[in-house]
Amino acid sequence: MSCSKKNLVYTTIGHSKNYVPCLQHLFQSIFTFSPNPNFDLLIICDESLIYDVQSCLTKVCKSQKVHIESILFSIVPNALTPMRSSMQKLRIFDIDNIHSYKNVLFIDLDVLCLCPLNPLFTNFEELLEKHPEKLERLQVCHERTNYEDHKEIFWSMDSYSDQDIEYFKTNKILPFNAGCFLFRVSKQMEEHFTNVRKMVIESYKNRKLFFYEQAFMNVYFNSSNLIAYDIINPLIYKMFPDLEEYYEGKIIHFCGTPGNGLVKFKTMESYINKHSIFKIFNNVKDSKSLTILPLETSKHVKKCKDEIPRRKIIL
Repeated sequence: MSCSKKNLVYTTIGHSKNYVPCLQHLFQSIFTFSPNPNFDLLIICDESLIYDVQSCLTKVCKSQKVHIESILFSIVPNALTPMRSSMQKLRIFDIDNIHSYKNVLFIDLDVLCLCPLNPLFTNFEELLEKHPEKLERLQVCHERTNYEDHKEIFWSMDSYSDQDIEYFKTNKILPFNAGCFLFRVSKQMEEHFTNVRKMVIESYKNRKLFFYEQAFMNVYFNSSNLIAYDIINPLIYKMFPDLEEYYEGKIIHFCGTPGNGLVKFKTMESYINKHSIFKIFNNVKDSKSLTILPLETSKHVKKCKDEIPRRKIIL
């Protein structure tokens, strides 16, 4: 697939090899339920994990045939902590040719996609045609329905006033989960992501640490009323799933235990085995197999400098 105004789905992996099996399950679910994708796939990957990731995905793609021509990589400095690793999703506008893509969907590693992803992009296009005023909004799913929850560490930087909460109530702005979001690529959205990264850098310099990237994204996008819940919502996105229930047609996010890749993998593995999710995988009939672009030659691969101060900080 060329990247001339196509769609892009991306994820990030870093800090620990324990997350690599999670990546395998995520991609296997995408290949299973989106056999004819209208999107490219990108992984923003710690430098130290690139070959483990390639080896893992090669095994998945060797055993099954999928209709994706390439996986793109962006190599970033190794994350010292899980919290630093979570910030890597904010680097999306560092990617070469990112403005050649039209829409971008982010999906966390600890996710299974039990639905085709193509309709999300189709529905997004239809929404923007009818409501162009939502072009510059981040499509997210609310995680709580109580406006007072904005003040919790998961969605704040310990700075909200009573007036801020009233603003959220008036505009019906709720705390959102940063494990899945969708946006239209634009210079304005690039500026938004740049501003969030500046907030992160300033926070680290001042030793003011908050809950992963989610707190920073909530404060920035919510405070400016730059979010929408049309596409990524509880009808399609399930957080903290009940392991006994099969969520057909949904994106399920195994939230919790941040920074513990092994626990997340075991939980995902248990859910997959219980519901025999990938039995259908053997019936996918596509003629093209996945080709991973060589790191030495791919113009899509980009090494980024580490912009966050790298002094020892316990997170």
